[in-house]
Parts: sequence; C-alpha cells; structure tokens
Amino acid sequence: MLIPITEASTRQLIPAIATGPQYRYCWGKPQDFLRRLLISVIVAVAALLAETLAGVSGEIALVVGILGGFFWWWAPIAIAAQRNYRLRRYRYAAFWEGEIVDLYRSQARIGTEETVNSQGRLVLIDKVETRVNLELLDENDFELRLQVPIKNDYKKLRRGQLVQLLLFSNDPQLAKLEAYSDAYVPALDLWVSDYPYLSREAFKFTSARLISETEAARYDDRGRGRR
Repeated sequence: MLIPITEASTRQLIPAIATGPQYRYCWGKPQDFLRRLLISVIVAVAALLAETLAGVSGEIALVVGILGGFFWWWAPIAIAAQRNYRLRRYRYAAFWEGEIVDLYRSQARIGTEETVNSQGRLVLIDKVETRVNLELLDENDFELRLQVPIKNDYKKLRRGQLVQLLLFSNDPQLAKLEAYSDAYVPALDLWVSDYPYLSREAFKFTSARLISETEAARYDDRGRGRR
C-alpha cells in the first residue's frame, strides 16, 4: 500500500525541532555528555578570559559564554534538527505498508578502535554491530529492506506482520526511492528503528486515517462496479 501525503503532513510527522525521543537519542552515552560538558567549560572560560585579558566587548563575551556554557544542553537539539532535515528536505513523501517476508541477523562494521594485544602493542580492531534485517513486500510487489541495530524487543518480530513507514523521494511518482523513516509494527505496537525520525503518536493517528480512507474508497469503487 502506497499513499502519497502532503508536505504539511510530512512537516507534522517529522518536526523541525527535536521531540523527546529524538533528544534522548542524540543525548548519547555518558562519555558523549562529558565531552560536551568539557567543551562548555572551555568555551565559557575562554569567553571570560577574552573579556578580561583581550578587551573583548562584555556583551559579546556574555553571549558567547552563555551559548558555550549551555552547549552540553542544546547540542542534542541541534543534532536532532540536522538529522530531521535529512528527510524534511525531500519534496515528496508517501505512507507505505508492507509485510515481513523474511528477517535475519547480520554483522555490520561501524568503525575501528585501538587496543593493546598480548604483546603489548597498540593495534586497531574492527568494531562490529549486530543488526536485524527485514525484507518487506507490499500488495504491489514493491520490495524494501530495512536494517537497524538489534534490540531485545525485535525478538517478537515474525513473518507475515505488517510494517508501516514513510518513503521519501524528489520524484513526484516516487519511482526513485531516496530514503525511508523508522518503521512501525501495529500488531506489536513496536517501533523498528535506529534514530526515531517520526513523531510517533502523530504517525499512528495519520496511518489509521489514511488506511481507513483508502479502504472506504475501495469499498465505494466496488459498489459502483456492481451497478
């Protein structure tokens, strides 16, 4: 099932400003917070020194000090806004529903890290991440594959379950797929995603409305066909 949606609907479903889940995602791990906090302290101290030692305007130093001092807090908001723009920039979007026809695990290389081997030498090793892959198919035989980091909740996923998401393209016919959002499995009330692009309650409401309107239109078409 593929149902085009308006630009206004896209803007509502993928907000410009970070939602709660998006902010928590971009907050990161404790080391990410400590890194931001260190930057905040450095900028705040630098602004103070610039005013007292270099004669920088007090107003400028104050603004820089406040912005830098709260970097630890507003950086996740800026990161989320940047990620949201990756999908908001596409001109066309559509609601899509497909069925899980296959699912399996795989390993993905996500970078490297330094470690010391048994001989005391510094070596680089690959960092790998276990991911779940979903092969999806809709009623028109359109295929889509999702790959996201694995979570315990994904053990509930089964073949035959319906999955809903948004597709994005710069082609009005959506012939060339550019990107897709996080996915929702209604039967489990489960989200399958890495970054939570969608405003989730709004998506549930919109998907229910679109499916209801589509089914009603199909019923009317069948009724007219019998006359």
